[in-house]
Amino acid sequence: MDVSWLSVKTLILENNEFTDLNALDDVFRVFPSLTTVSLQGNELSSIGTGILDTASSSNPSPFLSLESLNISRNKINDYSFVDDIPTIFANLTSLRISNNPLYDSPPQDETQPLQSRSSDTSYYLTLARIPSLKTLNYSTITPRDREEGEIYYLSVADKAIDSAVRQTTDGSTLEAQLQKLKRSYRLYETLCVKYDRINHFQQSQISKPIQQVHDPGTLASRLPNVTFYIPYDERSYSRQIPSTVSVYSLKALASRTLNLPALQFRLIYESDELDPVRESISTEDWDEWGNWDVDAPEERGAVHMEEQWIDGVLLQDGTRWKKRETEIVNSMRAWGDVLEMGVMDVRIRVEPFHAQRRQP
Repeated sequence: MDVSWLSVKTLILENNEFTDLNALDDVFRVFPSLTTVSLQGNELSSIGTGILDTASSSNPSPFLSLESLNISRNKINDYSFVDDIPTIFANLTSLRISNNPLYDSPPQDETQPLQSRSSDTSYYLTLARIPSLKTLNYSTITPRDREEGEIYYLSVADKAIDSAVRQTTDGSTLEAQLQKLKRSYRLYETLCVKYDRINHFQQSQISKPIQQVHDPGTLASRLPNVTFYIPYDERSYSRQIPSTVSVYSLKALASRTLNLPALQFRLIYESDELDPVRESISTEDWDEWGNWDVDAPEERGAVHMEEQWIDGVLLQDGTRWKKRETEIVNSMRAWGDVLEMGVMDVRIRVEPFHAQRRQP
């Protein structure tokens, strides 16, 4: 008996009229060893309940062998399709999904940076939803791509959650909205843990929402006041800037206003948060760093130092503390991702690559 079809690895089902993936259930029964399937040029717009039921009920799943899937030039127009792909094809490493409405249409969320309203946005939001992918639309996914995509995914989800909390006053309606968002951003909570980010689903249950200085929904509530300055230089510039603007747009603004060559400088966000400096202060240095009282009545014999700043370091009780600094790295994601929650006054140090340090 000829069973050669059992070893078939690649199957081309292009330019038919498939509207979902349900047909793959029968296809994999006939060709159980498939690793590559092309459904380019069909009418796909939904996953299909049949294939989802098969993937969830089969043990093991019949689709574990699939590694490469081409679903370009179809009618996929939302991320619910993409969200279900890892459930069905757990070992998928290569996906082509370009030339679908999902890629061709700009996002409807007007808070997203203008530069991100392109296929790049869909590229990043797609790879963030499928952790197993190594290539997407013939492009190799680098570790940096994955990090940027997953952080961008988190920032988009954060805005959607905060918007739902601000605009919903009824508790039961809000809960329904949050459950819907959890289905739309299934990897959100996992990625919050991965990148040590605040989980806005949990935050929404504590306060409604994250405290705002201005009335919710006003423009001022979304515009941090940003001050750029160049060390050892008189040039500085301040203005309110939406935290959703991309890093490239922020750098373009700094370049124009401070008369600097484009992208020939670093931006360093200076936070008010304090981090400990690794080395501690020895008792031999205390005389140089501040006054201390060995006769404090509350702790006789204990040594106490006055708090003071020296060369950007806070000296406090024998420990050095320094303000946290974070470089705003070139990317398409929102520059506000580096900010702590609720920060409205932002100080950014500009460091030109070839600047000559002036003598003070």
